Amino acid sequence: MIDMVGWKVLSKEEVKDLINYLYENFGIDKKISKKYVYFKYRNGIFLLTSSIDILAKVNPRRVGIKVFKIRGGSLEPTNAIPHIFKSLIKRNVVVLSKGELRELINKGFMRKSLNLPDHTYVVIKYSGIPIGIARYRYSTLICNLSYLANTVF
Repeated sequence: MIDMVGWKVLSKEEVKDLINYLYENFGIDKKISKKYVYFKYRNGIFLLTSSIDILAKVNPRRVGIKVFKIRGGSLEPTNAIPHIFKSLIKRNVVVLSKGELRELINKGFMRKSLNLPDHTYVVIKYSGIPIGIARYRYSTLICNLSYLANTVF
């Protein structure tokens, strides 16, 4: 494990836990772990596609992609996950119509009955395009996609 000011490369065990999370929640093949370097910086976990040597030279937030926020010791997937892993995501995908997506973007939540347990993170897709992450709770999708408010949706 390499430690530097403010960041730490994850141990093999931590990477294994992270990969298991991605597999269990999104069906992402476990072989994906070999493609990236995973590191923790403040309250987030980042992916890096280049050598870790670059982290000693630049601010880690400028070279890595934040894929998880850490809140109260729990992992919260970011909207980067569906964009990075796209077609590798096989589980917990919710396809929305244009009207449903517009409602979710504008309100930040939308009632939708799904056959999923409460407190499940899902990937939102529209027309085959991954849009972002939502939390499914009490028959409601909850997310912050407000950055899409001025798009064609």
